[in-house]
Amino acid sequence: MSETHYLGIGYRWIHYRIMAVKMLYVIDRSDMFSQVSWLRPVDIAILEILGSPLKLALNPAAIAKNIDYSPNYVGQRTELLFECGLLTIDEESGPYYSITDLGEEVLDREIDPAELEKLGPDR
Repeated sequence: MSETHYLGIGYRWIHYRIMAVKMLYVIDRSDMFSQVSWLRPVDIAILEILGSPLKLALNPAAIAKNIDYSPNYVGQRTELLFECGLLTIDEESGPYYSITDLGEEVLDREIDPAELEKLGPDR
């Protein structure tokens, strides 16, 4: 099983990685992510920062700092991703969010868009 790393705010290399992910998402709107009505670019950025290979566990403020979205908006979206089963939450020392196996499947495009749509908030 892979190890989860806890990082604080300010890791600039994470910011650059996520900015590249955001740019790729904007450029390629034909992929499966654009077929899911409730999924937003910020959601993909959140999953990317928490996903492989680092498997990070971060609080919404740290995520927001590294992906250039407001902490309030990231907090709303992380809660939604948690409710949809794409993130887990560690309340003991946090809240710290980490990606689930299902979240990794989304990033790897191993889940059908119709199935992902069913996981959304209007399920």
